[in-house]
Amino acid sequence: MNKKEFLDFISNPANKRAGAIWARQCGKTQLKIDLLKRMNTKIYDLIYDCQLIARVSIEDSAETRDIIKQMVEFWGNWEFRLGDNGGDYTKTFLKQLVGHILNSGGAPDKDEEGWVPLDGSFGIKFINCNQYEFYNDLIGIEEVK
Repeated sequence: MNKKEFLDFISNPANKRAGAIWARQCGKTQLKIDLLKRMNTKIYDLIYDCQLIARVSIEDSAETRDIIKQMVEFWGNWEFRLGDNGGDYTKTFLKQLVGHILNSGGAPDKDEEGWVPLDGSFGIKFINCNQYEFYNDLIGIEEVK
């Protein structure tokens, strides 16, 4: 089975488990499992000040979209932030996540109020996070008027 045949085979939801078994038997488990996971997963790079802050994967499912909606609506002023992002809950959530990373220095803890664990168990996985620090000497202040 070549790559195209494999992708065609696993694109059928009834064959996903069989595709994973086939991948293990071929000894290329990680590559094939990664392909399986990415079929319904989007990967986002979170960028601030031209620097990669984090990478997050989000499963494209109704359940995950509902979780994201709940996390967005948990925080005050969510209507404004949602409107500011064109009604896109995922984009609003990811911007909230960047804010959290910048303010706290990392991903939300697994039991932190307003957040679900970002370990993939709810369809959202924190892949990596770069340390980002603010430096007071890089802040510029100019009087405009």
